[in-house]
Amino acid sequence: WPRTSCIPKTQNPYWKGETISMSMKDAMVGEDALLFLVVMSDNQLRTGRQEVLGTATLSFRELIAESMNVPAQTSQQSPSMEERTVDFEKQLVCDGLYTGRIKFKVTVSREKPRRAGPAGA
Repeated sequence: WPRTSCIPKTQNPYWKGETISMSMKDAMVGEDALLFLVVMSDNQLRTGRQEVLGTATLSFRELIAESMNVPAQTSQQSPSMEERTVDFEKQLVCDGLYTGRIKFKVTVSREKPRRAGPAGA
């Protein structure tokens, strides 16, 4: 599973510049698909195990809808790609109880749509 680094000794970690990437090429993902975020405490020294602090979900339907409200930018890695970056803030829940919140950005990249040439060309 993709994961961030551990930020020790804080209840408000901030992962400056850290990125988790997932890519899908030629994949069909239904609009009812979900992205699950799990926030864990790394208490290996104290308890010898990791514990779930909270979870949040982001639906692909919400991700696509929000990304369409953001202007597309040309990708720095590939001029044939466009990117849209969306900020999210979600509640974290554990065992049915609100345990905090998480802020994160999601960048959606795709090939730029090809423009149709003039008729008869």
